[in-house]
Amino acid sequence: MEGRRVLDVGCGTGWLLDQHPKMEPEQYVGIEPSEGMLRRLISKHPTFWNRLLVAKFEDYYPLEKFDTVLMLHGVGAYQTEEDLQKLPMMLEPGGEFVVMTFNEHRLKKQIMRERFKFTEVLHDTRNYLAANSHEYHDISYHKLYKGRMQ
Repeated sequence: MEGRRVLDVGCGTGWLLDQHPKMEPEQYVGIEPSEGMLRRLISKHPTFWNRLLVAKFEDYYPLEKFDTVLMLHGVGAYQTEEDLQKLPMMLEPGGEFVVMTFNEHRLKKQIMRERFKFTEVLHDTRNYLAANSHEYHDISYHKLYKGRMQ
């Protein structure tokens, strides 16, 4: 993640920043509808306070483009098709997104296939998260998808 401009949708208490301690604030934007979760993130990563927004993805329209958009821990499963169609305007050419979801049919609609090349990265995200986190996550029913702008 270092060296890439990242939008962390549903950033919560800062799991991504915990995993990537070298990430610079100017490379990161986190959006999260819960003020309480953002307060916990700021307590752990105070230099990121001005890179965080209390917002839902459907209400967020960035003024900048990103190299990577992440929707981890199931947040992608709650986005509508209309929400997901905003991804191309958020990504730099050749940019990628990673979505963890159990509703993969939303990702594979025709409009998404026209704009993105999809790769199903993992079937059992529990193994991925166990290898990349000190926490236990029981979300093995989610699938992790990676897409790149065509």
